[in-house]
Amino acid sequence: MIDFTSFPRLTANALGLLTAVIISAVVQISAIADPIPASVFTELVPGEPDRERLIPQGQTFFMQGQFDQAHGCFNNYVQLHPQDPTGYFWLGRAAQQNGQNEQAARYYAHSETLAKQLGMDSDQLRVNLGNSLLKLNYFKEAIYDYERAIRINDKNLFAHFNLGKALLLTGQSNRALLEISKASELGYTDPSASLMRALALKNLGQLDESKREAQRFLDDPSVSPTSPLREIAKSLL
Repeated sequence: MIDFTSFPRLTANALGLLTAVIISAVVQISAIADPIPASVFTELVPGEPDRERLIPQGQTFFMQGQFDQAHGCFNNYVQLHPQDPTGYFWLGRAAQQNGQNEQAARYYAHSETLAKQLGMDSDQLRVNLGNSLLKLNYFKEAIYDYERAIRINDKNLFAHFNLGKALLLTGQSNRALLEISKASELGYTDPSASLMRALALKNLGQLDESKREAQRFLDDPSVSPTSPLREIAKSLL
């Protein structure tokens, strides 16, 4: 299990190379992509009614946005199967959607521990654990899990994009730019990638390129006219 009391939180003052604008933009970008996997570790075992019922039922509640009901199903599952990482993974998903990021990280960490004991690991689990840690400002730990996700599956575009976010928050703009670009190469199409590149390029002193990326973000029709990120992009022009 992760000992959260031992993690050093990085504050704005500790992020020397990053401006307040960059910090604000990275925090506001909501594309901490969290796709729903069909199966995280193993397929459900036929003939065991609770396995066939509780996880799918909880997933249905989850898809409907009924996260408390989903939590109930997944919690019942882990009571019956405390050594199965799948239930704790989904408890983490439900907690994360309810804004309980520290609890979500604990669930993901426990799922990770159980998975290791079974000789398994999952890039999806690592991305979700990294997402929770990133929201809690545990940047170093988030970077570790995103990098681990990429080692498991280097085609996971969400791992690359969110690693780029975490790297940007720790002033590693060169690496951030590479990871964000890699995510785009793999099919990440959200316009936030353009804004992230603009911020990284500005931090590197490449102002013309930064302006082009910022303008690309502003010109994208999918960006809401009322998005607060528009003002950040405009400030880069």
